[in-house]
Amino acid sequence: MKESSQKFELKPFSGENAPNNSQINVMLSKREAGLQVVFELDAQLSDLMIPGFDPSKIKRKKKLWEHTCFEIFLAQQGMPNYWEVNLSPSGSWNVYSFTDYREGMKPEKFFNTFPIEVKILSDQKLKVETAIDLGLLQDCSDLNVGLSAVLEQNDGKKSYWAVDHPKDVPDFHAREGWLRIILTQGIDLSIVSCEK
Repeated sequence: MKESSQKFELKPFSGENAPNNSQINVMLSKREAGLQVVFELDAQLSDLMIPGFDPSKIKRKKKLWEHTCFEIFLAQQGMPNYWEVNLSPSGSWNVYSFTDYREGMKPEKFFNTFPIEVKILSDQKLKVETAIDLGLLQDCSDLNVGLSAVLEQNDGKKSYWAVDHPKDVPDFHAREGWLRIILTQGIDLSIVSCEK
């Protein structure tokens, strides 16, 4: 299957105690059915709270962002409503819809299941992968996409990672830090910039 991909590096919020020698990269790919998103965490995994992955127990779960979690935000360009996808290394997931900035939050009923694959490749490398069906959008040719993560260390400290941090506190919902993505009829995936 043909696809077009681009890679992004997430940055920890300034001044936080991010785990030493840690890096998070995200590969965003256009597929025929939507977007494939792959998070790659390079860190000393034993220093982090990483729940074990059990494919037989993949389920929808609330408040995943309170612990180690990978997040995707999705909106149509120019529209106030948006969606938040939460992915835990445990295999748990959730998708919420919002009517506007942090308003009208509720579980998105479009999704009864959600594809998630978790691989621990070494004691320093974790991969979390998903594919997002864009069928919930009326027009998926011009999108705003936020990519982010929360890392929880064994001592309970948390760090907040994103492509950009436009505010003086971590705020993954702030569209100023999201990417604007143009999808064409072919396989092209064009990243315009962080949304301003």
